[in-house]
Amino acid sequence: VESIGMSAFSGCSSLTEIRVPEGVAEIPANAFSSAGQMVNVVLPDTVRTIGKRAFAESGLLSVHLPEGLETIGRSAFSNCTRLKSASFPESLRTLEQGAFSGCTSLESAELPSGLENLGYSAFEDCTGLLSVRVPGTIGTIPGSTFEGCTSLNQVEISEGVTGIGEDAFYSCVGLKKIDLPDSIEQIGSNAFRNCSGLEEFRYPAGWSSAGESIFQGCTSLKRIDI
Repeated sequence: VESIGMSAFSGCSSLTEIRVPEGVAEIPANAFSSAGQMVNVVLPDTVRTIGKRAFAESGLLSVHLPEGLETIGRSAFSNCTRLKSASFPESLRTLEQGAFSGCTSLESAELPSGLENLGYSAFEDCTGLLSVRVPGTIGTIPGSTFEGCTSLNQVEISEGVTGIGEDAFYSCVGLKKIDLPDSIEQIGSNAFRNCSGLEEFRYPAGWSSAGESIFQGCTSLKRIDI
């Protein structure tokens, strides 16, 4: 087998496990979407692309993404509500919009150091997410990337990141403190709005502009260093 068709196993509600053979380079759009009982998938090192909604709304508990994978498509794992862990290979370059949005059991997201493109809302409403690491290679953290991640309490943003988009951490109520690298120049509107647990904040040395309502609703905020 060298290829799998779009929506090939979509809605296969009794499917519990899939092993994709060596040689397959792409998991196409909706290939295994809505396979609600599928708890395990084994992907070969030949896979370079996971397409739009390929595993959306499936029953995956964890996923090991192989070295060699370069692109994870839009909403590829969205609403996989049982997914607790995902390992990201160093080869990953693009993580598109909403790729893991609504994965309410996902606990951590350590994005690889070579990631270049991160889409909007990539982890939006991952309510169980506790910690994230963002590499400096992405430039700007896009809008709504971590919006609604209510359990998030540990954020590591690497030097090299230059901006935080609108609503990026909106309603991250578990976040008490965040250290931004001095490479940050812009902070978008509502970036930390309704982060009701946030207690202190230090503006990075390199910042030059900030949007509206950045800290609106941050009822625990006690200290800001500018």
